[in-house]
Amino acid sequence: MHGSELLPFAAPVSDRERIWNVSQDLLIVADANGNLRSINPAWTATLGWSEGDLLGKTFEWLCHPDDQARTLMELAGLAESGQTLHFENRFRHKDDSYRWLSWRAVTDHGHLCAVARDVTDLKNAEEQLQASRRELAQVSRQMTVGAMTASIAHEVNQPLAAIVANANAGLRWLARAEPDVDEVRSLLKRIVSDGHRASRVVVSIRSMFGKDRCEMSPVSVNELVGEVLALVHTELESHQISLKIKMLDGLPRVMAERGQLQQVLLNLIMNAIEAMSSITERERLLEVQSRVCEHNHVLITVEDTGTGIDPNQTDRIFDAFFTTKTHGMGMGLSICRSIIESHGGRLWVSARSPYGSVFCMTLQSTDSWER
Repeated sequence: MHGSELLPFAAPVSDRERIWNVSQDLLIVADANGNLRSINPAWTATLGWSEGDLLGKTFEWLCHPDDQARTLMELAGLAESGQTLHFENRFRHKDDSYRWLSWRAVTDHGHLCAVARDVTDLKNAEEQLQASRRELAQVSRQMTVGAMTASIAHEVNQPLAAIVANANAGLRWLARAEPDVDEVRSLLKRIVSDGHRASRVVVSIRSMFGKDRCEMSPVSVNELVGEVLALVHTELESHQISLKIKMLDGLPRVMAERGQLQQVLLNLIMNAIEAMSSITERERLLEVQSRVCEHNHVLITVEDTGTGIDPNQTDRIFDAFFTTKTHGMGMGLSICRSIIESHGGRLWVSARSPYGSVFCMTLQSTDSWER
């Protein structure tokens, strides 16, 4: 049976065949059990397998072992809902490497009809961006004096500028490809936005140690936390960390320098991720909460289920140059406390029961600031 006979289109056969054969996206028709019934030539171009290699095989045969459970769950959900909005997994190339595919699928008369796009290059770019973010977070922990921050900020801004330039170049290149590239273009725009955001963080750190006082303004805590969590979304996924958010609606705004407060939250969350990276015997959970506390202050807590802090060291972890990490400089938490105290707030840590740590910070609301 020719593959085009299974395509659910009403166009003439010749047009269907033309679309089927020239599409650079991977087109597929499978039965309800995931057995491949028909594939287009893009499968060979992308994954190296011929039609004869794949017909009759299942998704499980091609799918990366770490993605098989998620893929089976997605297939089960697809059978109930009739469509999938967005799903990504890795399929095996004939040379035994793996390619990332982004899927859209629907069910039709007992068949599964799907289209997949190779997003491996985009995934690699995202990983490079995450590496740059980690470098930025690490650099922020090492800044102690104005001269050091000025030097490091200059060095870090170079790769950040490259991220922005490369992302813009990618957008221009994609604009000359097939017209249906909105999803990829949107992702690249976020890369540009993240690059600019990281650059603003560096600028705010430099100003913190400079002569000019940073300008305070009313800031929404919940909005700021959401921005930082979006920044570390990929880190949470890569470390298989569950996220629990309890943000009280209607919180009063706080007076803060936005960039500095972002950096404090980023530092605390990245520390929590590191503390949970070696945990294997229990759930890795990051919980972020916000609420109003005494004297009309806003309380933000960052909890993790990591290794915790030695009770004998709790009073020292905010000291400059004190660190529990092999390669740490002991400046991150010291800088964080200095920032929060300069905002008229407090930053402290306590043990979480039965595992992990709880970092708490209070910030003055706009009402208490004005009084």
